[in-house]
Amino acid sequence: MKLNKILIGILFLISIHIFYNYTGIYNHLKKRPCSVHHWAQCERASIALNYYQGGMNFFKPQIHKELDGEGITGLEFPFVNYSAAILYKIFGFHEIYYKLFVLLTLVIGLLSFYFLCFSFTNNYLLSVTAVMAAFASPVLLYYSANFLSDTTSLGFVLTAWFFFFRYINTTNKKYFYVFFVFAALAALVKITSLIAFGVVIALVILDSLKFFASARKGIPLITNRALVLCFSFLAIVLVFAWYKYAAWLSEKYHSDAFLLSQKIVTDKKEALAIWEFIKQNWINDYYCEGTYKLILGIAAALALGFRYVNRLLFTITLLTFLGSCCFVFLLFFQFRNHDYYIITLLPAIFFLLLTFIDMVARLANDYFPPLKTLVFLLLLLNIKGAAAHCKEVYMYRHGTAILNMVGDFSRYENLEGALRKLGVKPTDITLSAFDNTYCNSLYLMNQRGWTLDYAAGKEWYDFFLKQRNIQYLVLSDSALFNKNYPNDFKEKIIGQHNGLLIYKLK
Repeated sequence: MKLNKILIGILFLISIHIFYNYTGIYNHLKKRPCSVHHWAQCERASIALNYYQGGMNFFKPQIHKELDGEGITGLEFPFVNYSAAILYKIFGFHEIYYKLFVLLTLVIGLLSFYFLCFSFTNNYLLSVTAVMAAFASPVLLYYSANFLSDTTSLGFVLTAWFFFFRYINTTNKKYFYVFFVFAALAALVKITSLIAFGVVIALVILDSLKFFASARKGIPLITNRALVLCFSFLAIVLVFAWYKYAAWLSEKYHSDAFLLSQKIVTDKKEALAIWEFIKQNWINDYYCEGTYKLILGIAAALALGFRYVNRLLFTITLLTFLGSCCFVFLLFFQFRNHDYYIITLLPAIFFLLLTFIDMVARLANDYFPPLKTLVFLLLLLNIKGAAAHCKEVYMYRHGTAILNMVGDFSRYENLEGALRKLGVKPTDITLSAFDNTYCNSLYLMNQRGWTLDYAAGKEWYDFFLKQRNIQYLVLSDSALFNKNYPNDFKEKIIGQHNGLLIYKLK
């Protein structure tokens, strides 16, 4: 039995590998932050690099953008960044270790949820196609091996649910503790993953009302309700405590690198405008049209065959969906500019597919055995189209049209070596002009300092060059600089690299 479990696990991993290989993800593992949201990628990568080279104080994360302080900033629980820094310490600095860590956490989550599906259906083909159908999202593919923590949060949630079902099936507390660790980390890393604890609390309440009694022949779903509730509320407290601490850090050290508060959209006109933007830019990056039709078809099938639906699975699916809707309402303004916000809401889709294949397995076993094969072929057909769509979107995001959508930062990628030869230390405060992002150029050249955007007025030039302790200037457009600040700095040029001019100001 154990050998069979290992074998089907290996087969699932092979399926994941085939998908990744087909879509081309391995070809981009060595790339530095680029393409969609590369500014957000650089910010997270900056935290990891500063842990690695500036000290491993977990509770004082630092970013490259700073002038007077230490670059300390608040952000979501930096578990992913810190883990990447540990890998840097072991293997040396290379961003591929960061990407591989994020990829590993997702693959573990997918494998865990696959085993969960198999525990219900005892059917490899249904289980693997169900997980792959939920997984085949262009956005999820793009961020699978990336620098953002949303992917890890999803992976941890999927892993947590596997252990939660092990707990309720065995009543062994150790499985609940493992669930708590993974689910709590997922929520700390991305607050939307608190949905899992909200669902668990609701399950405890429903179980106490004997909602699942008939399906379980009077046996309680959760035997240690007080324990489950205490740890669930503890997780909620931990998450909000961390975000309170992160907000305090940002305020104390005057950092605005990471958004730690949300704007709730209450105006109908604004909400419609955001929705139109999402439809035009993101909706086809969440899933392909075929998957949306599959989701609607599954919802209709569950409604029609409701008497054959697993009550527990349906309840979790419904509660997860409702929790996702609540977070969409709270974070709707952010969905306009953040395609990756959808990732931590995908457990609703995973559970929808699980609930569906469980119903299919029940109907096939009792009435029509070929139904499993028919549904497998249906899911396989969907995966074929979804994989092609994922590949198309992934290639587009790494194509020339969008690769440098807010500027070409490739000149900065190997600038660090030139700076060190000129005697510039990583901690020497440097003004990077021009850079419209938060810290892309600073991170890529591994230099502390500030960025000056293209639209900055003369007062900002005066502010930085006269009133601030700027030691070096890295200039990407000397014509624009001299037009706005016609000072003769030629004698201060100490080097150039790929068209970038390097000045020593002090």
